[in-house]
Amino acid sequence: MAMNFIRRHDYPLVQTTSGTIRGYVQDDVFNFRGIPYGEAKRFMPPTPIKPWSGILDTQTYGPVSIPLFKHPIDKFDTAIGMRFWPASEDCLNLNIWTNNINNETKKPVMFWIHGGGFAFGSSVELLAYEAENLVKKEDVVVVTVNHRLNIWGYLNLSAYGEEYKCSGTAGIADLVLALRWVKDNISRFGGDPSNVMIFGQSGGGMKVQALMQVKDAEGLFHRAAIQSGCEYHNGSAVDLTPTVEESLKTADLIVNELGLTKDTIQDIQTKSTAEIEQAVERLVRKGHGELLVRWGPIANEYYPGTPLDAGLMDCSDSIPVIIGSNIGEWAETMGIDYGAESSDETKMQLLQQQFGEHTDEMIAEFRKVYPDKDLIVLHYLDNIFRYPSLLYAQMRAAKAGTAPTYLYILGYNFDFNGGFPAWHCSEIPLIFRSSLRMPIFHEEGAQKLQEEMSSSWAQFARTGDPNNPAIPEWHPYTVDEPATMVFDKNTAVRIGHDQKLTEMLHEYTIPGDIGEAIESIGVEKKAPAEFK
Repeated sequence: MAMNFIRRHDYPLVQTTSGTIRGYVQDDVFNFRGIPYGEAKRFMPPTPIKPWSGILDTQTYGPVSIPLFKHPIDKFDTAIGMRFWPASEDCLNLNIWTNNINNETKKPVMFWIHGGGFAFGSSVELLAYEAENLVKKEDVVVVTVNHRLNIWGYLNLSAYGEEYKCSGTAGIADLVLALRWVKDNISRFGGDPSNVMIFGQSGGGMKVQALMQVKDAEGLFHRAAIQSGCEYHNGSAVDLTPTVEESLKTADLIVNELGLTKDTIQDIQTKSTAEIEQAVERLVRKGHGELLVRWGPIANEYYPGTPLDAGLMDCSDSIPVIIGSNIGEWAETMGIDYGAESSDETKMQLLQQQFGEHTDEMIAEFRKVYPDKDLIVLHYLDNIFRYPSLLYAQMRAAKAGTAPTYLYILGYNFDFNGGFPAWHCSEIPLIFRSSLRMPIFHEEGAQKLQEEMSSSWAQFARTGDPNNPAIPEWHPYTVDEPATMVFDKNTAVRIGHDQKLTEMLHEYTIPGDIGEAIESIGVEKKAPAEFK
């Protein structure tokens, strides 16, 4: 089939608030990539991009934030589809897909925030982030964004001077600035600035959660979806964001390693990128491996902390929310042959190692919740994001006057290798309608789920209510009717679906699954006691 491709010197052009940009058209979708939305002095809040003269080509992705480690080649790439891209401190850019550059069309805007914790990842990292099919099918405008990560976005230098008081939240401030750019410019790409949905997965979900706590972001978005990305400090199985005290100690370590003091802190602006990277590498070799992954927004006057730690901010009360997770988030870190064909004896041994004296109780409850699933799925049941997601839904349901919250779980077992449970990131290609880019998703059941989930997310972007003809009626989560949409072979809404099972899992399991994921990228995992 011939591809419809247009790229001329005079088309497509869009006049933004900072200058004219030139993109291209592919199969009737306009692509604008690497659009600069801001700039920032190192460790400082971002400022709007300075206007330019002439025409700026935005036909390829811009630089991504600098990672603090080299990510290994992913052994599960057939299910994830990873890509890597040139990185720079100058990484404040975004990408737009739209099927119309008419100012009058006012299509819903879906603003995607990538995963990778607060430490790594990018808007180009996964093949699944390509949004042309979502735009074509659902008639939306999609924006994806790069912003500062790890040390560049979250080094808390507040103890070193007033000018650095918000250095620990610079990465979140980048996202707020990007949303302001969208508000000022998205109508020129056919989007409606009064109908913007932010959504993100894993670290992206955590950033969505953070934006809902930031007063400065109020009015810049109108719906939110948190996918496998609800975090909190108090008892969380995964605590990637340091406390204020921990962040200050980290800053001291890095400042000292750079040979600086409070009196010479301004010299940090003249250090090369490589010098700062090498200082972190030396600290890692000295036993501070957590510096590679433990980054995130630091509670301050700009950002009060996660809602499960600091409470829900009133600025988010009017925002409808979708929140949920996948049944086997970290299953892919435990090997491709995950054990569905193992003997019953082997499965029981695994479960007894995991749950000890509570094994029979866990099995009985699991079979109530998932009567059709193989017992091995219990071994991989998510103990990272499900529990805090339920707490967050309960908190919003209990707060009077709060907009609806829609809770979900992707409970599907993919056909390969005996029925692999939905893993971390597996919902992304379904929502983006990019599933055919990865071979695992070609099966009939995955294509059905793609129709259900993508239609629901797009309808939510349009109206704040995910209900559409592709799914059963999805009830909001309330105190009296705690509803969960279970996306599965037979998608259905269930009341109180896995509440008890999740609470039991949280109580009876030593939180260590995230250690497998951290260990897989070369960082020493914490001992169980350190998670408490």
